[in-house]
Amino acid sequence: MKGYNGLIMAGLIGLSLPAYADITYFSCETGKGTVALKEASGVLHYTMTKNGKEAFSFASKGQDFAGFTYNHYARYQTDYLNVSFSNGGYRYLVFSNEEGNQERRGVTVINLKNSKDYTYECKSAAVDRLNELSEKLTCDIDSAQGCE
Repeated sequence: MKGYNGLIMAGLIGLSLPAYADITYFSCETGKGTVALKEASGVLHYTMTKNGKEAFSFASKGQDFAGFTYNHYARYQTDYLNVSFSNGGYRYLVFSNEEGNQERRGVTVINLKNSKDYTYECKSAAVDRLNELSEKLTCDIDSAQGCE
């Protein structure tokens, strides 16, 4: 009986511990490299790799994905979803936009000092689950798009 009670207790303890799965929310190949948003061990990571080597990365602060925000705008035949963060004088927007029959995905990098922006569109989206990620992020209240 002791072994059985121990097994039940171990199961209950296991249920109370957070279970983190590695999840890829966004990944695609651009002209500058591969961009990805992935959750690993409860932390959200943005990475850009080029020629198999990590060229840039940014990770959330803590398990609530602090540092990342989202905004979302939708109307008939239009859906714009951005996940963003700021780092080193730049703002990064991972986007997934649909308008009519056209879809665009990629990353826009904005220089906060001179407001110049650079957009790197996906050649093809390997993974686009930004809508799932938006449910876990804080709304970017400074965005004109809002957070539907």
